[in-house]
Amino acid sequence: MSVVPPEIHKINNPIEQLKAMLTWFKKDLFTWTNKPKCIKCGLNTNMEDLGHVHPNNEDREYGASRVEGYKCRNCRIITRFPRYNSPIKLFETRTGRCGEWANAFTA
Repeated sequence: MSVVPPEIHKINNPIEQLKAMLTWFKKDLFTWTNKPKCIKCGLNTNMEDLGHVHPNNEDREYGASRVEGYKCRNCRIITRFPRYNSPIKLFETRTGRCGEWANAFTA
């Protein structure tokens, strides 16, 4: 099953197809994350970086050996940001930075 929209598959010119896929990936599929959104209030404007926290079993299952912790200064809730390597998990979360983007795009 492909996550790529059918209209991109219909483009015959390989260069134009690649351009369309890159645009779709960047604008519609994946989001860039500097700091994650708070799991309670949904904001990411007031997140305090707590550094690295220990990965849990699910993190490790999907290749996240590094997990960043953030504390919302509004809610005081801690949000974890696992740095997943697994394309399966990345297509579920659809967010990340350079490493996540590369792992998802080259899957």
